[in-house]
Amino acid sequence: MYQPNMFEAHQHMFDMTPKESDTDLGLTGSREDDFETKSGAEVTMENLLEEELQDPNQRPNKKKRYHRHTQRQIQELESFFKECPHPDDKQRKELSRELNLEPLQIKFWFQNKRTQMKAHHERHDNSILKADNDKLRAENNRYKDALSNATCPNCGGPAAIGEMSFDEQHLRIENARLREEIDRISSMAAKYVGKPLSSHSTQLTSSHYIPSRSLDLEAVNFGTNHQTSFVGEMHGTSDIMRSVSIPCEADKPIIVELAVAAMEELVTMAQTSDLLWVLNDNLGEILNEEEYFRMFPRCIGPKPIGFRSEASRESTVVIMNHINLVEILMDVNQWFSVFCGIVSRALTLEVLSTGIAGNYNGALQVMTAEFQVPSPLVPTRENYFLRYCKQHGDNTWAVVDVSLDNLRPSPITRSRRRPSGCLIQELQNGYSKVTWVEHMEVDDRSVHTMYKPLVNTGLAFGAKRWVATLDRQCERLASSMASNIPTGDLSVITSPEGRKSMLKLAERMARSFCSGVGASTAHAWTTLATTGSDDVRVMTRKSMDDPGRPPGIVLSAATSFWIPVAPKRVFDFLKDENSRSEWDILSNGGLVQEMAHIANGRDPGNCVSLLRVNGTNSGQGNMLILQESCTDVSGSYVIYAPVDVAAMDVVLSGGDPDYVALLPSGFAILPDGGEGGDASAGAEGGGNNLEVVNSGSLLTVAFQIIVDSVPTAKLSLGSVTTVNSLIKCTAERIKGKIADGSHGKVSVDHYHRYPGDLDLMKDLGVNSYRFSLSWARILPKGRFGDVNMEGIDHYNRMINAILKRGMEPFVTLTHYDMPQELECRYGSWLNPQIREDFEHYAEICSRHFGNRVKTFANCTSGGSDIEPLVTAHNIIRSHLAAVSLYREVFQEKQKGKIGIVMNAIWFEPVSDSLADRLAAERAQAFYLTWFLDPLVFGRYPKEMQKILGKDLPKFTRDDLKSSKNGLDFIGINQYTSRYAKDCLHSVCEPGKGGSRAEGFVHSNAIKDGLALGEPTGVNWFNVYPQGMKEMLMYATERYKNIPLYVTENGFGENSTGVLLNDYRRVQFMSNYLDAFKRAMRKGADVRGYFTWSLLDNFEWISGYTVRFGMYHVDSNTLERTPRLSASWYKNFIFKHTSSQSKDDA
Repeated sequence: MYQPNMFEAHQHMFDMTPKESDTDLGLTGSREDDFETKSGAEVTMENLLEEELQDPNQRPNKKKRYHRHTQRQIQELESFFKECPHPDDKQRKELSRELNLEPLQIKFWFQNKRTQMKAHHERHDNSILKADNDKLRAENNRYKDALSNATCPNCGGPAAIGEMSFDEQHLRIENARLREEIDRISSMAAKYVGKPLSSHSTQLTSSHYIPSRSLDLEAVNFGTNHQTSFVGEMHGTSDIMRSVSIPCEADKPIIVELAVAAMEELVTMAQTSDLLWVLNDNLGEILNEEEYFRMFPRCIGPKPIGFRSEASRESTVVIMNHINLVEILMDVNQWFSVFCGIVSRALTLEVLSTGIAGNYNGALQVMTAEFQVPSPLVPTRENYFLRYCKQHGDNTWAVVDVSLDNLRPSPITRSRRRPSGCLIQELQNGYSKVTWVEHMEVDDRSVHTMYKPLVNTGLAFGAKRWVATLDRQCERLASSMASNIPTGDLSVITSPEGRKSMLKLAERMARSFCSGVGASTAHAWTTLATTGSDDVRVMTRKSMDDPGRPPGIVLSAATSFWIPVAPKRVFDFLKDENSRSEWDILSNGGLVQEMAHIANGRDPGNCVSLLRVNGTNSGQGNMLILQESCTDVSGSYVIYAPVDVAAMDVVLSGGDPDYVALLPSGFAILPDGGEGGDASAGAEGGGNNLEVVNSGSLLTVAFQIIVDSVPTAKLSLGSVTTVNSLIKCTAERIKGKIADGSHGKVSVDHYHRYPGDLDLMKDLGVNSYRFSLSWARILPKGRFGDVNMEGIDHYNRMINAILKRGMEPFVTLTHYDMPQELECRYGSWLNPQIREDFEHYAEICSRHFGNRVKTFANCTSGGSDIEPLVTAHNIIRSHLAAVSLYREVFQEKQKGKIGIVMNAIWFEPVSDSLADRLAAERAQAFYLTWFLDPLVFGRYPKEMQKILGKDLPKFTRDDLKSSKNGLDFIGINQYTSRYAKDCLHSVCEPGKGGSRAEGFVHSNAIKDGLALGEPTGVNWFNVYPQGMKEMLMYATERYKNIPLYVTENGFGENSTGVLLNDYRRVQFMSNYLDAFKRAMRKGADVRGYFTWSLLDNFEWISGYTVRFGMYHVDSNTLERTPRLSASWYKNFIFKHTSSQSKDDA
């Protein structure tokens, strides 16, 4: 079965903005009819495209030759251009004859004309945008003037926004009090705060927001503050955020008026249900924007062009009184600490009012903050805003935020907060009801495509996440203050001082992890672009004289990826100490035991644990692991750090935890935002223990490792490679835990049940059975051990049974499995030694089975995500060695054939442009012909050579000699197709593809919101029968005279049910077989077709949740039940074999 993306290197951001050519239509002198066009040597299509998009300063200094067109020629060309701006070769030749010009001159003229038209349209669009911008700026100035000059008709004093909605006398009192507070705080700020802040009062520029993209091998020193996160201070208040200017005196009245209006709007939005909020089954409450702008026409003005509105409302009851909640929200230190998973950096720029009567009623402050999702793939949202707190009655408080960007317009603003915040109502017994409103306007086009569904549903930054975090943190605080701790469990810490100290240490660990795992502009993440897998991002820092961190050079690495596993299942697996050895490479497979435990809330997953690793390494005896796991409906974390035994003894006895050195690593688990809504949709269980049914997870893995204990040392590239390998291996181990918790040890038990399965095939009428041998079963130790004759005997019995039923065995030597011994000894496909092992294995199989097996396929293309170039090279060399062996020793006597099976995707250009057509060619070069060209032609595809150059491994003389043996056939596994978009000469959005290791091609199944073919329940699989025909014709034309087999083709459904009436599979098979026949009629030499598959089976990481079988297999009894497709296929075979027999007769 085809496993998607085996060789696909995941996306890396690559800035390849095309430069416009310096050649236009070239007016010379003062005559408009004297156009000149460059003329010169012959240019190929690819070279021409490169020259057009190349930086003019980097072109070779070639002497240009010019030809001056006549007025008649220009008129004819202009007339033709209006009808056809993209003439083909035939049209260009006709024009050249008519106008007495060279075809190349015609070609250049049209290119230059198109460039000129494009520039003209861009200038026109820019002028329109500039006019709109000037109009908005003028309107903004009018609003400011109106606000500053407005007067109250009753008192003659300044009017406050929204005063018609408030009692007039109350507004005058409130206004006077606020002005007194402004004067008092302003004098205090001038005395204590103004001078230090004044040096940072310059406005932000775009250069501040572009972190370094290169890995600094000198590392970066981040000082001695022991409360630092991965990078930056505890609250992340770097110079970038401090550089936001504090409001001037002229701004303060506007800020006060805006605060009053925002408070009114927040309270209305929190309490109003009719018309303003519309209930949606999947997304909850959705804001009715038309009604919103009717109710609140002013505030911060219209939505900026290109921004998207994001509004949500959520309510909950938390175990905390209203006074403490207000204090958390108004104290930036506490706010950052409680919401550290959402707030990556925060700073109070100026306090305009501290409130009255000793509380926060009337408190007003100007702040800046950066909001994040725990992944480097989601850009943060930075806001400059006011925060205003007001008491409404005796038991209700409200805290509102609203952006102040209009006071300091910035071209780099990518988000702004409309009135957002919470309404807090006091309840009995210390509880409070919190209603949270989040209303943002954002430009989120730079969000990675993997995270866009999550962001678009509002789960990433919406009210649900804020409320869920607050509820969990309130439970955490309540648990830390608990005094009635049961003493029955020996691992539970009962000492109040020990609990408090350990929780404080865990809080610092979690805060540090959350601050360093996101895409904060304070982070200088560097993407490792040569891995060929999920993006791994790294950054470095030096730790010196910091009692809270180990000294030395620290290397941080993070990667994010999607897995088809519900978030709760991922969380349960990662937090469980019993399964830790299955993913934690550093534990060396040792037994992990929980030594101490503190419950952190109602959900049993919310806890702090102290773990001991009992490994074989004696040095592990002094190592403990501090772990905090927390989960709620918006996401989950599992965070851990190695700690010293002596230091933890001090902590558990109530000592100061601030001097315990921590280097946190861990996982952030989010719902994928796909079908099913959010993390509470389709939940199982109660409380906060919720999981999405039929959903996946977005998992971020982040590590911090001391790579050198000397802070002044330089970082080595070897250290980067080691950390990269560590994080990738961990990710692969986690991915290996199957979606439905299943494994392939028994699968459908074909090993024991093959006689009955062969009877099913015979009943269908098939004349051949393709199956794979297990390399590990035949040679458990490779060439370093003996042949397992039990495995040989099993396959001999199976081959004889196939022949007995009148079918031919079609054998694939290996389908991704191999002896573990080879992996442990030398890294399997990553090492050239694999060639000797595979040749030895091929010899064993040919000797024992070749007298009856007449068709061998050496391997199904596959390899490693870590080093795809090396892996593929060793696969190709191993195949060449096996072919040479078979040709020289066995073929003449056994009369068999030998070939290879390839996974094949058809790539359609996303547009008709030359760049995208060439991109589709490159996509095949970096996927299919990557393997086939060396086997047939003795060289890698020219597209790969051009892009990768010397990085491509070299073939030896023996390899080239072996390649002349060729292939007897090519097997094609064809399921689906994709669009190919150029990323070499064009700018691609962040997402799948576009890296050098993929030929700078972005492959996707979506174009303009529409899928290429019919989507299925399998995320990599769309139904596009035309791709089958195109793929077979492509292989026929490229590799002439080599017969083809379709070795895999089938339909998968994402279903755990029986689903016997599989009409979609029937339709799929019918359409693809029609495409198969069309290719044969056009000349494709296709010798056979194998459908995937007879039975439902174990589908890689999807386990048994995806079903491809014509026969349903009960997972408990393993009973086989035919589906509709089995009956259809049987009739199809009978119909065609009968007609063929008549033709032969």
